Amino acid sequence: EMMNVVSAVKAYIDAMLSDSPRNLKALIFDEETAVIASLVFSNADILDREVYYLDRVESQREVQRDVHGVFFLRPCQKSVEHLCRELEKPKYASYDVYFSNSVSPALMRQVAQADLHQAVRKMEVMFADFYAIDMHLFTLNIVGCLQGPDLWHKAAFDRTFEGVRGLLAALELQPAIRFQKSSGACQQLAERLAHNMQDGGRGARPLLLILDRRDDMLTPLSAQWTYQALAHELLGIKDGRVDMSRAPGADAKMLALSSDQDAFYADNMFLTWPELTSNIQKLSKEYVRVKSQQSKLDSLADMKNFFANYGRYRDVAQAAEKHMGLVTEMDRLVKQHDLMNESMNELAQRLVLTSDHSACVTNLRDVLSNHTLRREDRLRMGLMYLLRYGHSGKSAEPEVRDLLRDVPASGQIIDAFLRFCVDGKGKSDVWKAARSAQLKPEAQSESAYGHHNPLLTTTLLNLEKGKLSTTDFPYVDPGVTSDRPEKVVVFFVGGVTYEEAKIVSFFNEHAAISTIVGGTAVHNFSSFCEELRG
Repeated sequence: EMMNVVSAVKAYIDAMLSDSPRNLKALIFDEETAVIASLVFSNADILDREVYYLDRVESQREVQRDVHGVFFLRPCQKSVEHLCRELEKPKYASYDVYFSNSVSPALMRQVAQADLHQAVRKMEVMFADFYAIDMHLFTLNIVGCLQGPDLWHKAAFDRTFEGVRGLLAALELQPAIRFQKSSGACQQLAERLAHNMQDGGRGARPLLLILDRRDDMLTPLSAQWTYQALAHELLGIKDGRVDMSRAPGADAKMLALSSDQDAFYADNMFLTWPELTSNIQKLSKEYVRVKSQQSKLDSLADMKNFFANYGRYRDVAQAAEKHMGLVTEMDRLVKQHDLMNESMNELAQRLVLTSDHSACVTNLRDVLSNHTLRREDRLRMGLMYLLRYGHSGKSAEPEVRDLLRDVPASGQIIDAFLRFCVDGKGKSDVWKAARSAQLKPEAQSESAYGHHNPLLTTTLLNLEKGKLSTTDFPYVDPGVTSDRPEKVVVFFVGGVTYEEAKIVSFFNEHAAISTIVGGTAVHNFSSFCEELRG
């Protein structure tokens, strides 16, 4: 059975809304749970479940004695204080309170003491304390979780622990836990989770594998050309939405991108740019065809056909308007920023495929001196070079710094990048994995569109074969193991990428194990730089 984080959150919210003493319900969120819910349900979907009103817990509301209040909140001090103010002067006839994770006794006492009118019908925990982006991908929306190579920010560590613990509870998993040995940050999280893990009993255990972003710094530096990853790079996908406010002539300012609610996006999110543009053209032709059929209303038969096929017409029209608008804006930005620049693509390939340092430096100078390229792309290529050669005796690091001096905070980012690299050689396994992808025939024919292979590919293959090194990835508890698990949760401290999500999706289609992947954040290059700066 395949694990599905979207379905897990949906099931919890459905359970909250189905057990109500009244037909009229108000569903109240806090800042985080509003996003958690919106990623799996549209507002229309929630209103279809007899929810008459949606609001935030901090808002002022009118008294409505014929309405039942359903509050879905994180178990944090701020949300509980808002809830307590509500309960001291109740607006609704009764209340169900659901927390997204385990609640401390102190917070429970606060709620109980505030419920002077005994308006709370029940208070329960629903483990939906993570952001379900796709069925196999989740995040905790924490950028900059470490303040040093192995030193967590305390608030980030606590939220990460709570989020991963909540995910495991939502999926009803009691896994064996392995972590990346070279990462003290991974070890700290693994040990904290293991300390709070119940006995999973006998039989095949699932596996939680905790990895460090620093072990593969190449993936967030590599150009990604799939629909999902490129949209995130060019426009940013935040809480399942893309900001189109800067797009010339765009009608909608925010576009929702959900593989669960959008069939075209689900079918195309992992396709490369040429495949996507081809499918957009097909969608456009389908829209013209369906529209021409719907515009013919010369007879009763035409009218009957119009109403019978209206749903299909509406779906095609909405998909065409959204995705043609989004892809048109992405195409404008690709051309404006010269993202298919030959020198930039040649440098990326040369760094992966050759050991010719002199040729790389010549190529690097051309790219970093080209001010028609985005500053972000020049910095990205500079960091990719430093990952490969930054600690070598002949490194051109001073020249890289000089050529990037016009890029804001470039010196600080380079310092942090070199400090966060796990070792001075830039992880030979990372370059080996990338090289295996570039040497494929399809990569040679479409090299501009990036066939980067994340290190996660090698890790999952070794795991599937039962060959993942227990030296490099030890168990927290050597007595609780899982050599060939049927279910695997991979978690990246320091953030995951959409490229790694694509790899997991591929494994779920072709391998014998069910895998989901998550991270403290989902990175594009901009957020990766924020992560480096802590």
